[in-house]
Amino acid sequence: MEAIASNLEAVGIKIKLDLMEPGAWIQKLMGKKFQGLFEQPLWFGAQRSAANNAAGNFLSYMPFCYNTTPEIEKAITEGMSAMTEAEGIASGKKISKAIRESRIKVLLWAIYHSYGLGPRIEYWQPQTGVLPPSDFELIRLKKQYQ
Repeated sequence: MEAIASNLEAVGIKIKLDLMEPGAWIQKLMGKKFQGLFEQPLWFGAQRSAANNAAGNFLSYMPFCYNTTPEIEKAITEGMSAMTEAEGIASGKKISKAIRESRIKVLLWAIYHSYGLGPRIEYWQPQTGVLPPSDFELIRLKKQYQ
């Protein structure tokens, strides 16, 4: 945080840091006490269900939801009934489009995962929307660790 503050000050933006212990931060977050700009994830790994993943940040009755629109909530609610992989992909696209078109969040950066790439990985079978740590049986290492 201090590095970000230093970079902002270098271009003339002065900020006051309010660093909190994790428990205090979660209490304020769940109580919706933050005002103004607030860093919040837009989308996680979408593991098995895009609707389930987006629900925590975009359904109005969820504690982590600070802002949403009826269109986003409708896309998520409809997406929860997806039964096949094709339906899940289609609902994920619809949810993503509703979020992007709402313009209620500023997209500052994206984190990209290398998934199954690495010198110790011999084989990796990808699954749509699943991060590797959730399905270790789909990864085979070149040598066993002891």
